[in-house]
Amino acid sequence: MASRDVSNVWTRLDAQEKQVIAQLSLESVNRYVKTVKELLEEALKAHQVKAGGYFSPLGHFRYLVRVQAVNKELERLRQALMTPSPLHIVMKRLELIRGLLCDILM
Repeated sequence: MASRDVSNVWTRLDAQEKQVIAQLSLESVNRYVKTVKELLEEALKAHQVKAGGYFSPLGHFRYLVRVQAVNKELERLRQALMTPSPLHIVMKRLELIRGLLCDILM
């Protein structure tokens, strides 16, 4: 991905995170999830162009493991809305997802 594309995606992601925190609802989380999935699709397209160097010792692409981890965390984020004090848990999940996305993109 070009650096300009990455900065545009991070800007959108920042806005979505702020919206989730400000308006803690399933709808805002679903919009956030959609943005993250778009980011992952773009990252996967970029990696497929240079896939030769990204095999793990077992013959698997390394980024696929991280994508599965991101998907699990997105699902946990949705589930966190049902806890008694979700804001703290939601913020923790958002930070974890951001870290996983950084691993994928960098």
